[in-house]
Amino acid sequence: MFIGVYSSLGSGSKEGRGSGKRKRYWFAWDCGDAGYQVQELDRAFQPLSEAAPIDPSTFCASFAQEPSILATPILKGPVAAAQRQAQAGVPLAKTPEQLAAERTEVENHLRAHFGALLLKTRRGGDSQSALKALLDIADVEEGIVPEHKYMFAEFGINLRKGKLPEAALAHAKRVLSLAPDDSHAHFNIARIYYTLGKLDEAEQHLLTALEFAPDLECARDFLAYIGRERRQKELDSPRMQRR
Repeated sequence: MFIGVYSSLGSGSKEGRGSGKRKRYWFAWDCGDAGYQVQELDRAFQPLSEAAPIDPSTFCASFAQEPSILATPILKGPVAAAQRQAQAGVPLAKTPEQLAAERTEVENHLRAHFGALLLKTRRGGDSQSALKALLDIADVEEGIVPEHKYMFAEFGINLRKGKLPEAALAHAKRVLSLAPDDSHAHFNIARIYYTLGKLDEAEQHLLTALEFAPDLECARDFLAYIGRERRQKELDSPRMQRR
């Protein structure tokens, strides 16, 4: 179980004015009877190495929790591996309640990670690392099921509104990978392409949305709006040339 971000000052060191030691940050997992696992982080709270086991006594003596740091790992690495190992050799199918609980756990985890990263992009600083991590979320495979399309759709909308269209596009396309015939997913992608100035791509996705849902008025209206904008640009072009 992931238990948060922890810090250490190195074996046997003590924090103080003259220590000369810098904090090192770690993701930490409580593995029950197996002890703990830690994964070292860089200053942007991105992993520097693979997670490794640590003796419980060493962990308790040398690591301090950092509750103000909201970073969380993407579901891969030790937690995902432990889940796969736990499931190996278990012949019984999971109940609908168990599957629903797993979906909720994955979603809660990714939502917390997404929220922390989005906040970092707004605060500045090492926003490029946060942006890369936001793109990585769109590629997460472990534990993802078709029902998570709503979560990725929400992520894409928030990123578009946050003026991060490239990241928004990655999440909107992930929705399509989970539900290729989702008309609203095509509509949302069209909006992002429009923001990027790619009108041809926007029109194509609007037409596809209307193939799946002929009564989708928002797509029909948007398509008409782009058509009017194209015609206006064609009318304006000769005027600009005459000047």
